[in-house]
Amino acid sequence: MAKKELLETSAEFESDLTVVDVARRFVGRTLEAWRFGREVAADAVLLTSELVTNAVLHARTGIRVVLHTDGTALRVSVFDENPRVPVYEACPAEATSGRGLSLVEGLAGAWGVDRLAEGKVVWFELDGSGTDGAHIDLSGDGHRNRP
Repeated sequence: MAKKELLETSAEFESDLTVVDVARRFVGRTLEAWRFGREVAADAVLLTSELVTNAVLHARTGIRVVLHTDGTALRVSVFDENPRVPVYEACPAEATSGRGLSLVEGLAGAWGVDRLAEGKVVWFELDGSGTDGAHIDLSGDGHRNRP
């Protein structure tokens, strides 16, 4: 990332599998404009795709994707209106789906779920330099654990 400043943008989507690709392009183009490195952008696009897919398949409500950076780390948040939180479980090797949260767990420096009055937000953070460890505390309580 070129300079350290607070940046935030968001996009809203209907609950339809066709929006997964649109959300991926939104994240990719935004991170290119914000001058994030290719590795960070690729991870963010992949993880956003997984979280938006989960929201489409399981929440079945409108979806909002928010990107936020403080110039050091990137937080991507996926909001939906369903209060049911995702359950992180190991996926059997023969399964054809169910690996999304495992990818988030493996690639993100931090991730979590926050319950909201109007649903929930599933978020992840990546260090803008491509290394683990950066954290943006947007929650006010330091919430950083997986569900």
